[in-house]
Amino acid sequence: MAWYLLQTKARQERRALLHLQQQNYSCYLPEIRQERLQGTQHVVEASPLFPGYLFIELEHVGQSWAPIRSTRGVLRLVGFGTAAPLALPDGWVEALRLRLLLQRGDAAEPILKAGDKVLLTTGAFAGMEAVFDCYDGQQRAIILLRCMETLQRVGVPLDSLSKDR
Repeated sequence: MAWYLLQTKARQERRALLHLQQQNYSCYLPEIRQERLQGTQHVVEASPLFPGYLFIELEHVGQSWAPIRSTRGVLRLVGFGTAAPLALPDGWVEALRLRLLLQRGDAAEPILKAGDKVLLTTGAFAGMEAVFDCYDGQQRAIILLRCMETLQRVGVPLDSLSKDR
């Protein structure tokens, strides 16, 4: 499974998301809270972080793109001069999702739970598997890393982790 970038029609991100989810596609629309003035009232609403785009997780590149392209609200799958769309780097969407959750301070639905297998993506231990232990502040995590036949507790930045499948 890999994540791809999907361009939507103007201001139709939620429509595309809804119709793709009804077709059993796994999608993600990152949103941020914005405050705006409506008359004399301050209104806080969720807005897309990347207007006109959302992310879709697909099994393989060889599958037919026709059902996705013909979905209401969808414009195209993003590619860069190639016939097939390009996959996003592993762990990129999970890191974005985690960062947005932490910025909101939303502890109701943490992405990583104690015991989850994670993969270190940067730093001296890049490419090594570990076990998530707990959060250590807003930007760091404690993981259990196998070193010399024992599990060692190590503190790492959250953006250096991706959830292992």
